[in-house]
Amino acid sequence: MPQSTRSELSPEATQADRLFAGFLGLFVVIAFSRLFSLSGSPLQSYFPILIYQDVAFWSVMAWFFYGLLKLSTARRAVLVAGWGVCILIALYTAIDLVIYLETRSPLTYRLWLAADDGRGIEASVSQAVSLLRVFVPGFVIVMILVAVSLRWFAPNVLTRLRKGFYSPFIAIAVFIYVLGANWWTTTYVTHRAIAANPEWALVSSIFDQPIPRVTEVIPADYIKDFLTATQTNAAGVLPSQSAVFTPAVDPSAQRPMNILMIVMESTGAKRLQLYGASYKDSPEMVRLADHGVVFDHIYAAQSYTSAAMAGLFCSLYPEHGWLNLLRQSPDIGVTGLADVLAAHGYRTAFLHEGQLGFDNQLAFIESHGFQQVFFRDKDPLVSNDSALVPIAEKWIKSDDKKPFFLLVWTQDTHHPYLVNSNDDYGTGNPRLNKYLNAVRSTDSIIAQLMHSLDELNIADNTIVVITGDHGEAFGEHGQLAHGFTTYNEELHVPLILVNPKLFPHGTRNASLGRQIDIAPTLLGLLGYDKPQSWQGTNLLGAHPAERAYLFSYSGDFSLGLVEGDFKYIHDFDQNRDELYDLSNDPEETRDLSAEPEYKEMVARDRLRVDAWLSFQDKYLASFPPAHQNQPSVEHKIE
Repeated sequence: MPQSTRSELSPEATQADRLFAGFLGLFVVIAFSRLFSLSGSPLQSYFPILIYQDVAFWSVMAWFFYGLLKLSTARRAVLVAGWGVCILIALYTAIDLVIYLETRSPLTYRLWLAADDGRGIEASVSQAVSLLRVFVPGFVIVMILVAVSLRWFAPNVLTRLRKGFYSPFIAIAVFIYVLGANWWTTTYVTHRAIAANPEWALVSSIFDQPIPRVTEVIPADYIKDFLTATQTNAAGVLPSQSAVFTPAVDPSAQRPMNILMIVMESTGAKRLQLYGASYKDSPEMVRLADHGVVFDHIYAAQSYTSAAMAGLFCSLYPEHGWLNLLRQSPDIGVTGLADVLAAHGYRTAFLHEGQLGFDNQLAFIESHGFQQVFFRDKDPLVSNDSALVPIAEKWIKSDDKKPFFLLVWTQDTHHPYLVNSNDDYGTGNPRLNKYLNAVRSTDSIIAQLMHSLDELNIADNTIVVITGDHGEAFGEHGQLAHGFTTYNEELHVPLILVNPKLFPHGTRNASLGRQIDIAPTLLGLLGYDKPQSWQGTNLLGAHPAERAYLFSYSGDFSLGLVEGDFKYIHDFDQNRDELYDLSNDPEETRDLSAEPEYKEMVARDRLRVDAWLSFQDKYLASFPPAHQNQPSVEHKIE
């Protein structure tokens, strides 16, 4: 800076310029981050509005440190602290941008809890490392370069900007802008995370209420949707469970049938060829449908792997708190599907190519009837689900005297989608294309497992169950990955029951069903009673469920339900209702909740989800730890 200019400024003004230069550099970084996050979005042209939270946050910080500088006698310390805060915010903005690019959600306290202190995102970390290496140092360097350049090459401009900003007129203008932009965003933008300031999103989320309070009076009749058979019978309203499906073979007349359950990680129904998608990604599932039942309307209650385990193995709806059921009670005293089958002489095993340390999953699996567990210490970095096939074959052949229940849980379709191929599915979306390649790879593994059953001559005596733990979002409602919403791309899952003797002709079942109904259905096919604690029902029985209930908390805290052709959602964070006619609007793009003809339906469904919210956690808390014997054998895949 020229000496004449320096001498014209008082020491206090010089320090104020230096501090403001740092904040201007920070603003450039924040603005770039917001613009980058909006890149490719239909809302990109609304950048000047959608940056309002960032402007508000930045303005408050700039005014705060300017006030400290004016009032403090230790101005150098304030200057150093202000610059330090700017650098830290620049660093965090870079980190949060990477998280947003992978999920379309800022980092929040509940998202951190959902990730089990980061263990849940280990498989995706390597995908983000290259971005972190660019953004983290890059943001700090840009901030410093902007600040230094203004200070040394445009000192008069810097001074005028500083004096202009710290004026009542600009303060009032910023206040009016923020109010107006907030009104516009809340009115016209459904996916509010697109405008969330990362620092404020994290700090404010710490004070969020973990579980909303239910204040409405709940009709007693609405609780029936969650009562178990025993509880419902005590109330005198147990529906008949007589079967409407008559197997071609009576399972009780011969050795009990084996069960091979294949759970496809992060695989919803939406993008499967079997469910009408245009992608040729699941030819084996299409083939198997000729000797099976394809269920068209099955819903996971939560797009979260740990919730799926509780639903699949113990027929339980998820807990509604921020800490899920497995995290809090992995040894919950509810009989598992594997427990029931083991009691009937089955040998049981769980196979997975990833790690099971997330959410106490291993402890839950061990506590609920699986006698052998095969897994890895860490999630793989390359596609390796095919390694499960020889392990499964070896385990099946190790004892042919007992029927078996074998659970194969795949991993390749979890983000970052591990694949060995790069076929072009014509999506124009590299992320989605990679995912579809992973789905195709999983389908080929299913084909290999089916071939193994044929080679071992046990296909006719094995019920094969193919399903997904939850779906995966690719921006349909603003989100990527899973765990954030209750929309169909995350919660509508496939389900096929395959056996050439039980199902000699392929059929499709259009009844509404739930993930928690799969275990009761299998026991019904085998002729066994389901445990009294289970909340699901037999999908092939006379009275399938009338409603499927849905939950999400990693994004906004939302509950919903599907009944008939309609889906209702209540977002508790935004106090917003949504209603969709799935028969005419399967993509859930036209919200009908404000239409007068649906007013009664919305009010009724709100009470139903409130009933679930008031019931479920109390029900799960009523079960003490199981204290069951641990498996005698456990294997880690080397």
